[in-house]
Amino acid sequence: MTYDIIFAGGGTTACVVAGRLAAARPDLRILLIEQGPHTRELQTHLQPALFPKNLTPDTKVFSFHISQPSNALMGRPVVVPSGRCVGGGSSINFMKYTRASASDYDDWETLYVNEGWGSKDMIPLLKKVETYEVDGDQSSHGQSGPIKVSFGGVCLDPGKQFLEVAERYDKFRGATQDANDFHTVNAYSRWPKYIDGSTGLRSDTAHGFIYNQDHARSNLTVLADTTVLRVIIKDGRAIGIECSTPTSTLGATKIFATQLVVVSAGAFGSPAILQRSGIGPRSILTALEIPAVVDLPGVGENYLDHQAIVEPYFVSDSTTTLEAIMEMDEDELQSQWQRSGDGLMATNGIDAGVKLRPSVDELKELGPGFQERWKAYFENAPDKPIIWMGPLSNPSDLEVLRWAYKKGREIARRMPLYRGEPTQCHPAFTPDSDAACGERSGPVDVSAPNIVYTAEDDEAINSHVRMKVQTSWHSMGTCAMKPRAEGGVVDSKLNVYGLQGLKVADVCNVSANTYNTALGVGEKAAVIIAEELGIKL
Repeated sequence: MTYDIIFAGGGTTACVVAGRLAAARPDLRILLIEQGPHTRELQTHLQPALFPKNLTPDTKVFSFHISQPSNALMGRPVVVPSGRCVGGGSSINFMKYTRASASDYDDWETLYVNEGWGSKDMIPLLKKVETYEVDGDQSSHGQSGPIKVSFGGVCLDPGKQFLEVAERYDKFRGATQDANDFHTVNAYSRWPKYIDGSTGLRSDTAHGFIYNQDHARSNLTVLADTTVLRVIIKDGRAIGIECSTPTSTLGATKIFATQLVVVSAGAFGSPAILQRSGIGPRSILTALEIPAVVDLPGVGENYLDHQAIVEPYFVSDSTTTLEAIMEMDEDELQSQWQRSGDGLMATNGIDAGVKLRPSVDELKELGPGFQERWKAYFENAPDKPIIWMGPLSNPSDLEVLRWAYKKGREIARRMPLYRGEPTQCHPAFTPDSDAACGERSGPVDVSAPNIVYTAEDDEAINSHVRMKVQTSWHSMGTCAMKPRAEGGVVDSKLNVYGLQGLKVADVCNVSANTYNTALGVGEKAAVIIAEELGIKL
């Protein structure tokens, strides 16, 4: 079999690129290969409130990557899920609409020497990909793209009260209408979702770019449940791929590409495919007895992720959360969703959030370790929120998460729905501590003093964080787009160094908030490939 372009991986970015190119050039034969299954019109992918069902132990749409145990995590390994289905993360994520800051894109261009990847070039593409269905200033958003963004079908009580209390309690920040305009930071906001406001459907790249046209265009083929084993290299050029299926009895199949092979299998899959193809650190290839085609030390390095801790609270019996789905009549819920695209089935339950930078006083609370990193990375970038990658890889990570626990708890205990904390899910404070957790009869007043934590309390929080911290499943950076001498894997045109006819295009090239960035990389990759092939998008 022979195609013009082969995509090794059918996730978020690949669907954008393949869909754009297929629509623009009907005679271009495109093959999209995905290790996981199809997601076409499956309710667990389309109905927002059902997203947790994709995480059951028998799931076929996630891969689970387990790290080595870490002393920093009290001997725990980290388990990192990643999407494994057509549409990738866009088909199974939590649908939270979060954009990076303009300065992130400017860093791609200036700090990492990638011409054409700065905010002036990327923001128009990020507007092109979306239809923003939220009232207010539309100047930084798109109005005609295939990916729909709205507030979803309902705003639940926790989100409403979080915003009301945060604005009154945190005088340093206040609220804003749009925390995702590429520049706003230090403000609380109602949070949009990747949900179509008219239909109540999840807005993913599989349905927005692939399934909406593959039945009508013979030039676009999707091969699901198929694993790409390696890229076939001949005389310094990628000429195809080798793949297999679980049911195959004939061994690996070779499929050839006349124009281009694009590896787009995510932060874990993309470097693995490259290394199996003989592209990567020579030391690793030699140890695995893989003949080295290109010695590229950066392949598989530079792994990035967002770390997270999740803290539950007791709420009043009258509070409406997504748990109400289990108590209400299923037929009634489904009927409302199908009839009007709203209600509990049309939301992810994430209604509010904040992008923040610490104040002078908060910097003191965070401690000297964080202050050192602040000066190095964030002080002169005023639109950057604070995000750290790698769970507790730096001692100041504990300072950040300890502060975040305290900050979040102060807001939660002022919300009218607050009824205390499940002790088994919070730090093990001593019973006589002012910070001790437990059930409560109601909230404290917004003007109440903050809890005073002792050194012993801080150590309890540290132990809790070490036991509970996890990743946000936002894996990135393992095939970095930067100069080869600095550990880069691809150049600014996404070409793999040392080879022809081979590109890598997904979030493994970059660092920033994942789904929105994956969309932007997809649009940019489509522009790059179209220009090289003389295609008008």
